[in-house]
Amino acid sequence: MYWSVYKKTEASVEEICYDTAHIEKVLSTIKKFFQKYFGIFVKNKPSRNFVKNISIAIEQFEKDRETYKTFFATEAFEEYEDDPSRFKSEILKDKCPVIRKTLKSPEKELAKYKTSFKHADAKELLEKFRNICAFGQKYYDHYNSATYESAKTYFDLEMEDLDEDTCCLSGVIGIGIKSRLLYKLHPSIFPNASQDSIWALYFLSGREDFDCEYGSEFLMIDDDNTDDSVIRQNFSYLYQLFAYYAFEIYKLLESEANKINLPLNKSYRYVVVDAFLSSVKEYHKEDINLYKAQIPNGGFGYGWS
Repeated sequence: MYWSVYKKTEASVEEICYDTAHIEKVLSTIKKFFQKYFGIFVKNKPSRNFVKNISIAIEQFEKDRETYKTFFATEAFEEYEDDPSRFKSEILKDKCPVIRKTLKSPEKELAKYKTSFKHADAKELLEKFRNICAFGQKYYDHYNSATYESAKTYFDLEMEDLDEDTCCLSGVIGIGIKSRLLYKLHPSIFPNASQDSIWALYFLSGREDFDCEYGSEFLMIDDDNTDDSVIRQNFSYLYQLFAYYAFEIYKLLESEANKINLPLNKSYRYVVVDAFLSSVKEYHKEDINLYKAQIPNGGFGYGWS
């Protein structure tokens, strides 16, 4: 089974992670390291490579976007109501890119996901995905750029419903799946909380724990009932917190764009953020491989005992 480094609190993150002072410390550290990683992102030639990287990211983003818009439209769910099994076996398993790729992935760490998906109730899957998409559409319909961009805290963004049971299904619908779906439907307001993105936040925040008792909020320990215990990104991380950090990172990227008179298209706000975070993760690829190696000494020193 999976164990978070926060297992003693039975929560995805420790309570301190919600505190304003804690969040300000994390953001301050992200800002401290941002210039280093931005330089890597644009290879220290922002006027040329910033535009190039964004263009490539948008092109890649659009490749399968129409699939999400077609199969997860409001009217589409009305059709699935009569046949939840088809929704699971055809739409999710065969049509939804993020789930199809996950189910076909050879990575050992995804074995549990495949089992969980296989045994998931089709009606429950339909209900959860409908709730997620309904939230996304309602949020988009009421979206006001000025109001959105004036957010000062994570709760100003009002994303907390996405962390509730109505939008989650243990082992099947977590932060990665739901955020990918919303990101593809509404990239101006919903960031993509991928594995790469969570890892990137760990490095952007200087690998610090910021007084968390069990270590960085962006990591967790995965114990799959074998002799191996490995460190992974916290795939139980809360979307409302991730969305706020991504929101603040966009501001940093926008500031750099303004320096070279590069207007960013806010319709693709989080495509820009996603490209940047992916580059941070790629830079630390070898570090991540080391973290994923077996934890020595039973995990002592990693909030594990």
